[in-house]
Amino acid sequence: MKPQLHFFPSLDSTNDHLKDLIRQEKAQLWDIVWADYQSAGKGQRGNKWDSEDGENLLFSTWFKPHVLPVSQVFELNKRVSLAVRSVLVDRGVEGVSVKWPNDILVNGRKIAGVLIENNLDGDRVEHVVIGIGLNVNQVGLKDRLPNAISLREISGQKADRMELLNQLHQALQAHIHSSFWPTARIDATYLKYLYGFRQWRTYLHQDKELFGRITGISSQGLLQMNTDKGSMEFDLREIRFLPDQEN
Repeated sequence: MKPQLHFFPSLDSTNDHLKDLIRQEKAQLWDIVWADYQSAGKGQRGNKWDSEDGENLLFSTWFKPHVLPVSQVFELNKRVSLAVRSVLVDRGVEGVSVKWPNDILVNGRKIAGVLIENNLDGDRVEHVVIGIGLNVNQVGLKDRLPNAISLREISGQKADRMELLNQLHQALQAHIHSSFWPTARIDATYLKYLYGFRQWRTYLHQDKELFGRITGISSQGLLQMNTDKGSMEFDLREIRFLPDQEN
């Protein structure tokens, strides 16, 4: 059956609502939950996703991987992030990069964020809920979030959010399922557009400054770096860009 669109003027969280539908067996594969406003939208590190009512895209969708061990789950982050990036590039946006683990930046300013939640069955992923927040028509973001930007602020024109939603939904399916995007190509493309890759920068680690450069991402999604203390790996809770580099 064709995926269904479930639209709501307001929700606590599109991810949470979709997970409820899945538990109640009221959601088909790749169904979309879209809200004009989220009162408890979630980002990485438990951050709240800040968005004006009716201006942006806040939606979730889901799928079941054929075989996906927990140890390889970061592969999904790469595919989803690159899918979002591809839609922006197709719309003529330049300077689009991916910030580990899954923010999308335009010339260093955040335009989108991804939150992936996995339902596990033993050591395998049973199903995946993908939440995406994309700044579309909101303006004045710099006054509230200095390192944020929207499509409208880039192009000067309002975008059709339904058209954009359809493009993103198709890109997600293509990047996740298409043989055109094998793992090796995903890995190489992710590193090619990874923000800060092979660039020496200052980070914050254990409340202290750490000078290093990103050299890769492990299969478990750990950030791999050469630092002034040697080669190191970090998870999301262990390393941060300094405030003037945050996005």
